[in-house]
Amino acid sequence: MAGEVTNVELLLTRGRALGISFVIVENVPSEISRAARVSAHLLAAFCTTGTELRAAAELLGLMDRREAERIQNLGKGECVVVLTGDRCPAPLHLRLPKPSFDGRSLSRQEWEFYMARSLQDLLPGVIPRYAGFIEQRQEVKQHERDPNRLSYNAWRVFVHIADNPTVEIEERCGALGMNRGEEEAGRKEGMLKGYLQDAGTFGRGVKLFALTPKGLAFSEEHNVPVRKFKSSVLHEALLQRVMIGVSKALPRIRWTAPGGTTGGTQPDGYGLLPGGRALCLQIHWKNKDDYEVQRLMDLCRIEHVDLILLVAPTKKAVDAVELAISKQWRADVPKRYVLLSATDCLAPDFDWMTVMERPT
Repeated sequence: MAGEVTNVELLLTRGRALGISFVIVENVPSEISRAARVSAHLLAAFCTTGTELRAAAELLGLMDRREAERIQNLGKGECVVVLTGDRCPAPLHLRLPKPSFDGRSLSRQEWEFYMARSLQDLLPGVIPRYAGFIEQRQEVKQHERDPNRLSYNAWRVFVHIADNPTVEIEERCGALGMNRGEEEAGRKEGMLKGYLQDAGTFGRGVKLFALTPKGLAFSEEHNVPVRKFKSSVLHEALLQRVMIGVSKALPRIRWTAPGGTTGGTQPDGYGLLPGGRALCLQIHWKNKDDYEVQRLMDLCRIEHVDLILLVAPTKKAVDAVELAISKQWRADVPKRYVLLSATDCLAPDFDWMTVMERPT
């Protein structure tokens, strides 16, 4: 039921308004659409493993990887049940008792008799228990009042930012199946609790977010994978986008580590071109114009480097670098560079091919 709204999803949403209930059975939890999930009053997950384990845990709202892994340890006839809304404070563990009859020895008439009675003989033996995550009801209430706990949407946004800090808001909404309002509400909850922070803005309003030290501790406590970089999140995000733009203009470029070919100056990006030539990328982020100009001159002295792209986050930063270049540049150093603003080069219609062909 993934993708566009289907007739089944329309039946679910309209049936809910009329008080009609449906039973949906799906072997692949990731295929259950958001519309079906929102319309559900009860969600039950049986033993699930592999790639679908995470999808089943998200459906149930399990906040911890260790909790999610308990689904794969369920036995035959056991399931974890969640009631939507505020009717139940925690997941329930249900165990259906083994039927007292052997279906292999039943005649067709006896089968019809048992089918007609449905589960009437089994239901009295079904005793719901909290699913081992929280043993006592009082502890469940205390857990619900825990100020460190995140809501379902806030948790999903937190996990996604932890592992994908360079992703834009629109991409995150698409990956999580959320609209802008849901993503913003979840993100603001994470920021309010001190787990997330604004990492800055570059280009044409590209805003990024990252984990705070408190958020890093929270992620370690709950086994959330965290993507870490040697530089800042903004620096890495801008570098990735510039490399993608250059690769479209030069499909034969191969990005690699420079090794010792650039001496003691290590560029942010190093691409090998046909014929043994190279292209270097430098991302100017901090206000160290003099230092950046010195690194730029060191790279321009390397004979096999055809071009250096120096990218600054804003046009104001570009002006500051140009001023520093005019004061420091030595006459004996060839000018093999192009200075760009992220505001310009990250625009959808920016022509990277023109930059690659620009004479130096």
